[in-house]
Amino acid sequence: MFVKNRRSNLRGGVALIAVAAMLVTTSACGNDSSSASQTTTNQSAPLYEKLPASVKKAGEIVVASPLSNAPYIYTESDGKTTKGIVPELAKALEPVLGVKFRFVNTPFPGLIPGLQAQKFDMIWGVVTDTKEREKIIDFVDYQKDGATFLVRAGNPKNISDMMSICGNKISSLSGSTQTKLLEKESENCVAAGKPPMEIKLYDGAAESQLAVQSGNADVFFTGLGAGLYAESTAPEKFEVVGDVYQDQLFGAGFAKSNTELRDVFQSGIKKLVDDGSYVEVFKQGGLERLALSGSSDVTVNGAAE
Repeated sequence: MFVKNRRSNLRGGVALIAVAAMLVTTSACGNDSSSASQTTTNQSAPLYEKLPASVKKAGEIVVASPLSNAPYIYTESDGKTTKGIVPELAKALEPVLGVKFRFVNTPFPGLIPGLQAQKFDMIWGVVTDTKEREKIIDFVDYQKDGATFLVRAGNPKNISDMMSICGNKISSLSGSTQTKLLEKESENCVAAGKPPMEIKLYDGAAESQLAVQSGNADVFFTGLGAGLYAESTAPEKFEVVGDVYQDQLFGAGFAKSNTELRDVFQSGIKKLVDDGSYVEVFKQGGLERLALSGSSDVTVNGAAE
């Protein structure tokens, strides 16, 4: 939050300055009594002092993410309760950092532009760390994942690999690394004398899954964790098939200018890994294979490509 200084040419300067001072003092007292920093911060938390001054003042870290990507981050049917790997990690981090996390539902295509425009402090959810994205923002890598095929139960289209989805309708997240791979593989379909893929883009995983369920798409090319979660919670509707592609790291994203928050977040995640609370979050959903092996794996900008 930026505060602009304003100058005014005042007559009767001394009197007006005195009145202004009284008003500012009164306003400040009122803000202090109801501010987030008074009610939500814990200044004795291990990493509180390392937080940026702006976060200390706000008493919260504002996080942007699409809130429809189970098991990573999603809202329950009440539309209010946020659940998943990311919110659970955030809950574990709050007593370490001394401030709360507040999640703002943001479509995937708006994440990086919104971060650059300083609409929020960080992005955290289903963003893959890539060398291309590292040119624009910084990442703290906090989990591993891959991409796989989610189809209707029974696999009616006999999906098994990339060539088997040539000519089929494929749902994918707009702007995702999975979409880029599909576009490349669709060209390979044509080169092999097969029809191209019909790639249908959606802003969130829920919409992509619904497309498969309703028959508007034959397969959803999705993250491994998301596919396993959909299969385990609705086996009568979905099935994970085929190989796993794109071994990758999910990263929490920060503006290049916000190294202070980036570094304290990295320290916090490392602390959770070391004390064992990190892996417990993944065990809750049976997703241990997505967890990093040790705190040394919690890297900044660690994308392989």
